[in-house]
Amino acid sequence: MPQLMGIDLGTSSVKVLVVDDRGRILAQASDKYPILTPHEGFAEQDPRAWWNATKEAVRKVLSSGRVDCGGSRLSDYLGRCMEQFF
Repeated sequence: MPQLMGIDLGTSSVKVLVVDDRGRILAQASDKYPILTPHEGFAEQDPRAWWNATKEAVRKVLSSGRVDCGGSRLSDYLGRCMEQFF
């Protein structure tokens, strides 16, 4: 059964969702990261926090037992195939 994983990197958290070919949600997870305010009027984020949160949310989804990642492919937001994994 084909499955699709979506990753949404937002302002304060990353959300990961896996759906089947009919759009039914098989698994979902999220993980938060901070917005840093080193000075008044400044807002920053650490890209390492984005990456760590993404890895954790994907790990949660994959460990749900409802996702088959055999033959998976990774795509960017434009849908170009970047590399095969797993």
